Amino acid sequence: MEAEPLINASYKRVLERKVDGQGFFSAFYENFIDASPDVAAKFRHTDMPQQQSMLKKAFYHLLAFYGSNNAITSTRWRSATTVRTWTSLPSSMTSGSRS
Repeated sequence: MEAEPLINASYKRVLERKVDGQGFFSAFYENFIDASPDVAAKFRHTDMPQQQSMLKKAFYHLLAFYGSNNAITSTRWRSATTVRTWTSLPSSMTSGSRS
């Protein structure tokens, strides 16, 4: 089965779910902000409907990316780059004890 229909169905369930009568993103931010006075201070002057809209769009784009072949290609490229990076590190960084 292809991943995209599963991702879309899962995202739809998230959007349809209500937590204390609120949509997922409203409930997420309420819980996030209530978790810490520092977090609440950071969001004090934020347009929350706009913030929720941006998070919702970012969430959707992330899911769409991972549901596409782009994620597979990107992961393979990143893995190859990581292997090259680790194999080309100076010997002082790969051997002996670290202080």
